[in-house]
Amino acid sequence: MGLVSLEGRFLKVNKSLCNLLGYTSEEFTKLTFQEITHPDDLERDLEFVYKLINDEIENYQIEKRYFTKNGNVIWINLSGSKVKNPDGSFKHFIAQIEDITPRKNAFKKIEEQNFRIQNIIEGTNAGTWEWNVQTGATIFNKRWAEMIGYTLEELEPISIKTWLEIVHPDDAPI
Repeated sequence: MGLVSLEGRFLKVNKSLCNLLGYTSEEFTKLTFQEITHPDDLERDLEFVYKLINDEIENYQIEKRYFTKNGNVIWINLSGSKVKNPDGSFKHFIAQIEDITPRKNAFKKIEEQNFRIQNIIEGTNAGTWEWNVQTGATIFNKRWAEMIGYTLEELEPISIKTWLEIVHPDDAPI
């Protein structure tokens, strides 16, 4: 967590933030959040900051990237809000930061795997169907319908019942 000035300078940070980004608390006081925010994420973050300043929102939460002291990029979930003085004037922002890098990396691997699987299905011109036994949800691809002489639209509403009506008797469940 960190307390941040109107200009974006860190006023105070906790030990967890120091450990996460590799800076000492003294080094943090010489930095602005703009300096450690990835350039591709800065504009969106600043839009929220301006809305906070103008009382258009009370808080916000975004996923963005920070640079660590050693130059690595980490993904964080930032929750930002502002604190006012008793007279209503601006006092500081509060930034609560959570490292979500492991989650983002896992999601990226899943996306890459899905992309590869989709390429295999398209490259082999395979017909596919899926059935979630627990929920009953089914997914049939266009090629599967074409292989049995239909379009997906002609088979609607599609469910496992659709498959049971079309399956060869030798492949049907007992």
